[in-house]
Amino acid sequence: MVTKSQRNEQLLRAGIEATNRGDEETVLALFDPEVESYVAPGLGNPGTWHGIDGYVEMISAWNESFDEMHNEIIIVEVRGGRAIRFHIYGDRKAALAAI
Repeated sequence: MVTKSQRNEQLLRAGIEATNRGDEETVLALFDPEVESYVAPGLGNPGTWHGIDGYVEMISAWNESFDEMHNEIIIVEVRGGRAIRFHIYGDRKAALAAI
């Protein structure tokens, strides 16, 4: 039996895969309309954005800054089958410290 946590992780891993192949429509469908997007201080384009439009603004600026990225899910918050937080940290240690 698949747990709720495992289902959420599978959902968001699918989002990472969609991001990596440039499938923006699938990625956006994974987010709650009120998603909070955050980039930690010390990284390019730090700050907090709200909603789908905020995510699009944040990720557009983020993508312009980097030729290549590696994404790893550390922990996620999901409500109603959609992610309510999307946070970017410089490394695993910083992400775990923020939990």
